[in-house]
Amino acid sequence: MDGDLVDVAASVDNLQKYRVKGANDPATPPATPPANSTARDPASGPQVTVFEDAAESAADDMLSTQDGLTIEEAKRLKENYLAKLAQLEYDIKSNRVVEVSEVVGVVGAEYAVVRSKLLAIPSEQAPRLKRCRTTAELQDTLREIITHVLEALSADEI
Repeated sequence: MDGDLVDVAASVDNLQKYRVKGANDPATPPATPPANSTARDPASGPQVTVFEDAAESAADDMLSTQDGLTIEEAKRLKENYLAKLAQLEYDIKSNRVVEVSEVVGVVGAEYAVVRSKLLAIPSEQAPRLKRCRTTAELQDTLREIITHVLEALSADEI
């Protein structure tokens, strides 16, 4: 509102944003933001974290799929999503949760080391294996070599 003038487009946008489906009562006030939301200065633009945006998006998705959802239920859903997102943000910062891409990189590197060490066994150990006289001796030697390679891999620090 600028002086005595009303911004009709902004009012319509607010009605569409906050009105629950099926609630056509024009006397229904728009939902107020939760008490713990970040204050906004119109001159500096919105000061919303990514997690709050995601929570609002999830709440909007719930509103679009749940016919007859009351404003209180919508607020409860939004607060629930905000709490879950805050917990996830905390878990990420405290390194209790890691990105899948990081795990894929580390595991891929470890698999490459395992593969190269196992593939190196025939060429490195062929003379030793040739000296084996019985099948049992060959099996014991192979078991010893493979165990040695796997123990060396388990000693690696990640």
